[in-house]
Parts: sequence; structure tokens; C-alpha cells
Amino acid sequence: MKLLSAIAIATLAIAGLTACSSAPQSAACEMQAKSGKNTAAVKVSGQFGAKPTVDFTKGMTATDTQSLDVIKGTGRAVNAGESITIDAQLYDATSGQIIQQTAYDGQSRPTIPVDVSKLGGFSKALICHKVGSRVVAVIGNDQTLATSLGLAKSATVVAVVDIVSANLSKANGAPQPAVDGMPRVVLSDAGVPGITVPKSTAPSKLEVALLKKGDGAVVAEHANVTVHYIGVTWANATTPFDSSWSRGTPAEFNVDNVVEGFKQALVGQKVGSQVLAVIPPALGYKDQAAGSIPANSTLVFVIDILGTSK
Repeated sequence: MKLLSAIAIATLAIAGLTACSSAPQSAACEMQAKSGKNTAAVKVSGQFGAKPTVDFTKGMTATDTQSLDVIKGTGRAVNAGESITIDAQLYDATSGQIIQQTAYDGQSRPTIPVDVSKLGGFSKALICHKVGSRVVAVIGNDQTLATSLGLAKSATVVAVVDIVSANLSKANGAPQPAVDGMPRVVLSDAGVPGITVPKSTAPSKLEVALLKKGDGAVVAEHANVTVHYIGVTWANATTPFDSSWSRGTPAEFNVDNVVEGFKQALVGQKVGSQVLAVIPPALGYKDQAAGSIPANSTLVFVIDILGTSK
């Protein structure tokens, strides 16, 4: 299994849409891996964002997870439960051979969950390190990670990871007053939206309302974004036609690769915001059906903006 692709957060393609956290660090950082003799034995050189030169003696073995900054970032620290965009090289410490690596092209960077239950020591090695850091990690005796990589449980993995950006797990902006005539949204304890549509005629123009007002980076034209979202039609709000929440991971895409109304609802908004968008057919799929979405449908989305990059 490709850890840097198969577990990477899904691109927003389902349903045909293509055409700094304030959380406290102290509790999470109790999970942070420490440095030690194994990380000290790995020599790394090169600039952040460029393919590193990595040197260590093959045959290295470890029984725990160690991590160390070889370049210290100045961004916010990474929290467990978030997602991060990275460049990385992963080595089998026994053979010294590369198992997986990203392209280091500044574009095709995977976004992965910081989730120990899914990625084991790989996530543990990155918790509480700051955006902009290059982290060297040595991870051994980790069945979760070994299984993800198709290795034996006893395998030791050397990883060099550039933390390019970190994304929220859900919108954390200030709640905003409801707008008359717009659908009502109720959130579960986990932040998953439920949508109730008014018993009235759908608007003929794009309608956008802020449910939560974030204070992060602004989503620019042509930007990449990471979002959680749920989508229903005005005619059938009881059955979502698409939801990143149901898949368990946010979606990452470029705003130029979604329907026009979805793009317009995002550009100019800030990370941390939750946006309610009612998209008329002219800015959606027009008179074409798309998957379970009938032709001439008005679309209703609730979108948590978790991260953005140019």
C-alpha cells in the first residue's frame, strides 16, 4: 500500500464536482516522539522543499519512534487529528533503500491525516512539530505503519518529512447569525452538518452565508484548498449526494476544478470559516444529470475551510 498516496486525503471528484489552530498543545504534545541515538545517526542535508540527501548506516533497528527537527519551522505546531501537506522520503532501514517518496515538485504533495490509529509512529513523529520544519524520524516495532507500507512488523523505517502546511480538523471560526430564507444547519458533536431546506422556491442566484467566520489565510483565486463538506439538493435535503465527512477524511482540490458556484463560495473566504452555499443550476450542472444529482438541480453545500495554499 502506498502510504503517501493511498492514505492521502481524497481529491474532490465524487459527484462530478470536478469541471493556525487555537487548540491547546500541551495534552497532544505528551504524545510527541523524542529524539535519540537513532535520529542522531541519520544525516540529512538540503533545503526545505527540495529532495534531501539522506545518509545512515543500513541495518539500523529501532524498537520505538524517535523524531528530530533538522530544519526548525516557524509556523504553528501540528495537532493530532488534523491533516498536513508534506514532502517526504521513506526508507527501509534494513536495506537502506527508498520505499516511497514524493515528487518534490512543489505541486503534487500529498495531504495525510495526523492519526496514530491509521499511520502509527509516522503520525506520532510529526505531532507538535511546526509547519516549515524538516523532520527526521526513525520508527520501529510499529505494526500499524509496517502494515501500511507492506513491511514486516519488525521493520524499521527512516523518514524525512517536510511539513509544508497544516489544516484544521473542522471549522473553528466565530459563529455568525443565521440568514433568513437560507437552509438551517445543525452540527453534531463531531462537527458534521445536518441541513434543513426551507419549504419555498429555490433561489435563482448564488446565495452564500457565513455560518462561522474564520481568521486564517484567505482563499485566493486558483488556490488549492482542503475542506470538509456535505452536499444535498434543494429538492432532497434528507439524502446527501456527497460528503467528505462520511468518508472520514477532508477533500483537497484546486478551486478551478470544481463547479463555478462552489468556487465562488470559497474564493475570498478565510480558513476556519464554515460556509453555506446555495448554488443554482446555472452555476452547477445546468441541465445535465451528475451521478445521483438530477438535471437542473439547485445544490446546497456546507463547507468547512480547513486549509489553503497557492
